[in-house]
Amino acid sequence: MIESKPWEWSKLNEEGQKKWKEPSIESYYLINRWKKQNKKDFLDIGCGLGRHTIQFAKKGFNVNSIDLSEEAIKTTKEWLEKEGLKANVKKSDMIQLPYKKESIDCILCRNVISHTDTEGIKIIIEQIYNILRKDGECFLTLGSKNAETFKNKKIKQAIVSSKLREQYEIDIISKGIDQYMEAVILQDDTTFHKPHPEPLLKCIEKLNLKPEEVIYIGDAQSDYEASKNAHIDFGLAKWGSVATQEIPATLVFKQPKDLLRLLKK
Repeated sequence: MIESKPWEWSKLNEEGQKKWKEPSIESYYLINRWKKQNKKDFLDIGCGLGRHTIQFAKKGFNVNSIDLSEEAIKTTKEWLEKEGLKANVKKSDMIQLPYKKESIDCILCRNVISHTDTEGIKIIIEQIYNILRKDGECFLTLGSKNAETFKNKKIKQAIVSSKLREQYEIDIISKGIDQYMEAVILQDDTTFHKPHPEPLLKCIEKLNLKPEEVIYIGDAQSDYEASKNAHIDFGLAKWGSVATQEIPATLVFKQPKDLLRLLKK
């Protein structure tokens, strides 16, 4: 197992530090969800500069926070004092969580455990499972190297869906997928819906792209027809398709990893 090392926050410029003080989009969903479930004891694993520690403390949770960086701990404590808030903030390694068995209701562990290797990840998950109460929940994400590669290739990702916003929160935000999207168009964002081209056209307008620069990936006949009506290439996601008829497509993706072929273009 690789040795745990603290993040060097001092290397970030002012703009970078500002970004890491803004709560993630999914944290708002988690607060609402866990409030409805009457969860109180919250743990922020890898609290960084304190963005979620502050956010959850303001919402009345009993907040516990850990980070391996002394600078992060100092910054978080100073921010708490400035806001007049309280939280139990400790310097600690996530592979040895300093909490009693079944003492935590809810945990946020966002893009943190990917800083270790497979052996370390197994240990951390075991630790999390040990301290969570039987009805507890952990929101855990791994940083995706492939997602960053898409960004590096200047490939913009977006979602166009007929889902209602509440369902989108369950399917997308709760899994942390939304952080990679530069635009989202849902059912209540347009007057007309697929197979009408309005949702796709509105999306590419937000992305500042032309139809010929876009491929829309879907798994239904209505997705194909919407693409055709918007004059956009269509990619068929075979792994999610329940279509009973053959759907024409510019590209066919049999499994999610096949999407990486787009990087070679």
